[in-house]
Amino acid sequence: MISIYIDRKIKDKFGLFLNPANQIQDHKKYIEIYGLVHDEIIRFVEDHINDKEFLSLSQRIIEIEEKEASSLDRFSQAYPLIIKSLMNIPDYEYRLYKRLDYFISNLYFDKLKNRNNKPQKLRRGNESN
Repeated sequence: MISIYIDRKIKDKFGLFLNPANQIQDHKKYIEIYGLVHDEIIRFVEDHINDKEFLSLSQRIIEIEEKEASSLDRFSQAYPLIIKSLMNIPDYEYRLYKRLDYFISNLYFDKLKNRNNKPQKLRRGNESN
């Protein structure tokens, strides 16, 4: 299943939920990343189905998003609709999984890049002369 694949990929790549002390912070990160992956799946579907089908799918997803409060509830209700559209795309599992691997890896590398580009505070004794 795609949701299990995404769940495992996010947790493994970002090292989430490994430390019980960070559960709340990890959950917030997980929801944020899952939302980005969800958006990427929608873009994949948009790239591979006709405009009329995509418009219909988009309208149904918007209806779900307007009704549901939690992000995970929205995702879980939207996925059956998305899967139905994916079934019409030849070899969708392989193509989507490759795209998601690439996308999640880039999210991770962007996170590392942003962490490394932040100005570091100099500590006493480590200051350059």
